[in-house]
Amino acid sequence: MARIPSMSPVRLAFCLVLLLGSSAAALPLLATPAQAQTATQATPPGEDIDLLRRAHRYSEGVMSPFCPGRTLTDCPSPHAALLREKIKGWMMLGMTDDQIQQELLRLHGNVVLALPRTATEWTMPVLVLLSGLGVVGFALYRVTRRGAVERKHIAIPKELEKRLDAELRQHGF
Repeated sequence: MARIPSMSPVRLAFCLVLLLGSSAAALPLLATPAQAQTATQATPPGEDIDLLRRAHRYSEGVMSPFCPGRTLTDCPSPHAALLREKIKGWMMLGMTDDQIQQELLRLHGNVVLALPRTATEWTMPVLVLLSGLGVVGFALYRVTRRGAVERKHIAIPKELEKRLDAELRQHGF
C-alpha cells in the first residue's frame, strides 16, 4: 500500500491556492474563440463608451433604493442592475441628468438622493455640529473656571508656606 505523506495545514492551504489559481488562469484558454472575443471586449457591441461612462458616473451619484447606504453602482442587487440599465436607456433617449433625476424621484422618492437638494439640508448638519461644539466648549469652560475659583480660596498656613519655600530653595527652584 502506498503511504500518503502528511502535510502541515499551511502547506496544504498553499497548495490549494496554487491549484485553484492555476485552474482559474487556464479557464480563458479553454473558451471557444467567440467566447474569448466577448470576454476580452471592454464594451458591448454597438454601445457608445462615452454613454457608458456617463451612465456609470451618474449611477455613482445616486443612492440605491434596494441597498440602503450604498450607491446604485455599488449595489449588487439585480433590481439595481435593472435600474442602471434603465438609466442608460434614458440617456440613449436623450434625457438630461435633471430629467433622469426627476424620473428617479418620481419612481423611488427621496431615497435616491445622494446629496442634499436645498440650502436647509446643507446647513442643518453644520448647525448641529456647531451647537454640539458650543455645548462642549461651555462645559469645559465651566469645569476649568470652577477649579480655578476653588484653588484661589485655599488658605495655606504660614508655617507650611515657609517650609515649602525652604524646600524649593534647597532644590534650586
